[in-house]
Amino acid sequence: MFREMANPLALKVSDIASHLPTLYTLAKHWSHGYVVELGVGQGFSTLALLAGVVEGGGGLISYDNDPDVKNNALKIFGIPANNWEIKDNWEFRVSDSTAAAADFGPETVSLLFIDTLHTYEKTKEELAAWLSKIHLQGIICGHDYYLHLSEEKMWATLSGVHTAVDEFAKAHSDRFELQVFPNDRGLFVFWPRT
Repeated sequence: MFREMANPLALKVSDIASHLPTLYTLAKHWSHGYVVELGVGQGFSTLALLAGVVEGGGGLISYDNDPDVKNNALKIFGIPANNWEIKDNWEFRVSDSTAAAADFGPETVSLLFIDTLHTYEKTKEELAAWLSKIHLQGIICGHDYYLHLSEEKMWATLSGVHTAVDEFAKAHSDRFELQVFPNDRGLFVFWPRT
């Protein structure tokens, strides 16, 4: 899928670069139900998730409030929008990340990836809205767990991802086990308890 990429070195500027192999692996092995991405941004995570679902035989549904991010993400990597693997395995929808949960039935999402506003309120709202949609063996993960430690004052002040994630982990410790991967502002993963 990525043979046509015009700018493979663009990953060096990504704040999620070290977590892309993890996202790829998760999407490859947890694509038995829907794989859902909340927040597309520049599309780095989108492409890692998409590569995983293509290999795993599934599909990716990405949500963002901005309709232009779909084309921006593809342009960064020089991938044509008519690439058959993208057309067959990726759907982009414009929607609020919390409202999007209404598109899915109970326990139909095998992997949920969250990378949206990074505020405490929004992250807490998203986790609550999507909980019933997650398959019993499904995974919830997201970026920017350590954003509150950022040297950039704006991000450090606005971010509440870690607090919302920690509260969710405590409230649902019977169902999920939290793991946080360091580097690139942190990737959190809620693994299903067996």
